[in-house]
Amino acid sequence: MDAERSQGFCGWLAWLLRRVSCARRQRSIRAGSRPRFGSLFSFVRLTTNQLSAVGIVLSSAAIVGGLTIWTWSDFAQARRNAEVNTTAAAVAIGDTLHWSLIAIGGLVEPLRAKIEAGGSDKLSEKQLADLRRFARYLPEMGQIFVCDEDGNVIAAEPRQLPLSLNLSDREWFRALRDGTSGIYIGRAVKGRVFRDLVFPVAVSIRRPDGAFLGALEIRVGMDYLAHLINGLGVGPGATVGLYRARDGALVGRSPMTEAQLDATIATLPYFSELTNSNAQSWLGWIQHEGHAQLAAVRRLNHWPLIVSVSLTKTEIYSSARRRLLLRSAIAVLLLAGLMALIVLGARQAWREAMLMGELEHRVKNAFSSVEALIDRALEDNPSSHDVLFSLRGRIQTMALTQKLLGRGRWKRVSLGDLIRLELKPYATRSNVTVEGPHVHLSPDASRAVGMVIHELATNAAKYGALSRSTGQVHVRWTLTPEQAPAPALRIEWNETGGPAAPEPTRQGYGSEVIRDVLTYEFGGRVDVAFADEGLRCMIELPASPGIVV
Repeated sequence: MDAERSQGFCGWLAWLLRRVSCARRQRSIRAGSRPRFGSLFSFVRLTTNQLSAVGIVLSSAAIVGGLTIWTWSDFAQARRNAEVNTTAAAVAIGDTLHWSLIAIGGLVEPLRAKIEAGGSDKLSEKQLADLRRFARYLPEMGQIFVCDEDGNVIAAEPRQLPLSLNLSDREWFRALRDGTSGIYIGRAVKGRVFRDLVFPVAVSIRRPDGAFLGALEIRVGMDYLAHLINGLGVGPGATVGLYRARDGALVGRSPMTEAQLDATIATLPYFSELTNSNAQSWLGWIQHEGHAQLAAVRRLNHWPLIVSVSLTKTEIYSSARRRLLLRSAIAVLLLAGLMALIVLGARQAWREAMLMGELEHRVKNAFSSVEALIDRALEDNPSSHDVLFSLRGRIQTMALTQKLLGRGRWKRVSLGDLIRLELKPYATRSNVTVEGPHVHLSPDASRAVGMVIHELATNAAKYGALSRSTGQVHVRWTLTPEQAPAPALRIEWNETGGPAAPEPTRQGYGSEVIRDVLTYEFGGRVDVAFADEGLRCMIELPASPGIVV
């Protein structure tokens, strides 16, 4: 009766396991063949590597596109700022020069009138005192020269001349002597005594009948222009220039060198536009002195002069370029970080896919193993109690192996931990001895060795040394060196102090597991000896990478 109930229960359990396995396969087949029309994503069938490549491309495009737009906006803003600053500076400097020239004219006319009234080549003390007084109102680095009709300097303020000086060869002197009236603004010159760069503002001195008596020259140093441009905050690389509208000749410039005294703007595009039309201002890019420059140009009201404020392209975009380098470095770091994350994600996805495949493989193996355990339990045990005991122990062995595999991240299992867990239900402080070096088994090898150790431990508990309080089980394993011709793992199981171990009359499932599993699956060798002092079992496995890891 018990046998019939046992066979009925186990048969029902085996049928249930088969039904579960078949149901899983059918759901997998139906899921794989069912068309997916839920959304656009259901039609996308990309591998993990393809998705990673798409992610890298999209991320790179987004970062590079954002950096490009940001850089374009930054450079455009830098140009707008330069246009505003140079235009404002040109207006401000033009207005300042306009009023400065008016002020100089206001100083020159009374002084000239007094000199003309004297009608002499020599200045009186009163005229010299007036000259000194007028000199105090000149712009920075200003100098007043009074010349006679031959160009000899007869007076100078505020700096006295250390020697005689003749200016008859100066362009402005010749123009005044030849009849030019009003204030004459000459081109930039280098002083012969003080060696400084200046631009002259001069008027002629004449008798009432118009005869030429000499000239009055006011020299303005280039530092005056530097003072104007520095006070406007245009930028350290800004250049201000003052040119004659008549011929484009250079009147003043800051910064300026002696090599630029003969410079002209007559060939630049804005010169003809300002001199041949009613245009008062011009803004644009020019190529001048070997550099691309943004120039803001204005004509001075009521004066034949053109003022120019310019910035080189390098100076305009220098800050934007520095920001571009910083942002590019940040973008490279972001791209590197994203690529690292995507690569790590791809590797993780690959690992998960491998784990899922391994898990599916192990679940199938577990179902197959349970079915085989049930079938063999029905064959070897006539009663339901024995069947359940046998199933419980063997399934627990499989669970313990799975637990150890989880600790080793499904890669390896410690042989010592595996043996100790199998003997733990029967072990006391003195009846079990386990010793050996650190050895790790592969997942498949750990499952097979675990089943063998379980059968040996169960037999020892039921019939062998562990069935008596005086019995002992000694388990010892060794690993031969890798340099040996055939490296191997040897496990020795020795029972002492228990009943004699007679030769079994028939081979049950447990005996088949002990003798055949390791032999057929891994090419190992198992020797079992039934002796009076107890059972002895020697297991030898090849120490190959698929077994020992």
